[in-house]
Amino acid sequence: MSQELKEFIQTRSRENEKSGAAREIHRLKAKLRDLRSMNKNLMEQLEDAEHQVEVALELTENATEPQPIKAKMAKKKREAVLVALASDWHVEERVDPSTINGLNEYNLDIARQRAESYFRNLLWRLKYCRGKDRNSIQKIVLWLGGDMISGYIHEELQESNYLSPIEATIFCQEILCAGIDYLLEDLEIKELIICCNDGNHGRSTMRRRHSTRTKNSFEWLMYNSMAQRYAGNKRVKFHIADGSHLYMDIFDKTIRFHHGDDVRYYGGVGGLSIPMRKAHDAWNDSRHADITVVGHWHQLVSYGFAIVNGSLIGYNAFAQSIKARFEKPQQGCFLLEPDVDGASAFYKLPVV
Repeated sequence: MSQELKEFIQTRSRENEKSGAAREIHRLKAKLRDLRSMNKNLMEQLEDAEHQVEVALELTENATEPQPIKAKMAKKKREAVLVALASDWHVEERVDPSTINGLNEYNLDIARQRAESYFRNLLWRLKYCRGKDRNSIQKIVLWLGGDMISGYIHEELQESNYLSPIEATIFCQEILCAGIDYLLEDLEIKELIICCNDGNHGRSTMRRRHSTRTKNSFEWLMYNSMAQRYAGNKRVKFHIADGSHLYMDIFDKTIRFHHGDDVRYYGGVGGLSIPMRKAHDAWNDSRHADITVVGHWHQLVSYGFAIVNGSLIGYNAFAQSIKARFEKPQQGCFLLEPDVDGASAFYKLPVV
């Protein structure tokens, strides 16, 4: 190897060593900067933690005992009204369990049993809402919302119903009067207001009427017969609609009662909430109501501005055919109090 080559190799070797050392120095300096930055952040976190400890210690040292809230005994119980919903009983209709996979059964005996269960559970709920030193509920509003009978509006009902419309009306009146008498056994009930709407099933005509709907209703006849029966009882008052709507003022609220057959719903997202909102707002253009109460749809639900009642008959072959949501037989009730927007409480009343 020539002398010149040796010198070249030695020179390159020294240059490589210098370059490697420079890179290592650069790496160590970068690492040092990172460590200094990390140390600064840790010192700041430490200062924050020490400050928080100082604040916590100061709060602990200067803490005072909380001032207890003194219980103020009310001079009298709060006044409230319980609104009980009874609609869509269809007392004479047959529900054969074999036609709906055993999901439900309905006959005259079951109709009576469920009605009795409804009134028993309603009275239990009333006593619960009163509570001890809670509410003074001396007034009950019982809404009879229609479709209490099924009638003959469909040909298949003429084949399957246990009773004719007139027989069903008599049977239903007997059940309702027994329930009313049962409620009146509670002597704390000073006033039982019964609001009545006819339904679309209990009519004597095949087609639905509008201006003459009550004049062709077996249920309207039944309500008037019941009103005569209790005419001498000062605790019972009947309000029977002569049209499709009935209004009742309770405290500072107006309640609109309607069977629900004028609400148009053809399925879709949101369920009944959208058509109920449209109907409620449209009716409010002519006469304001804070809450609209309907039945008809066999779905127990509260939307705040509207309350839809369930049914006593429950799921049947017709509901299955229209793909209605399954719902157990149930009715509803809600509590109204002064100076409280809407219903202060909404309850489901099981009937089976």
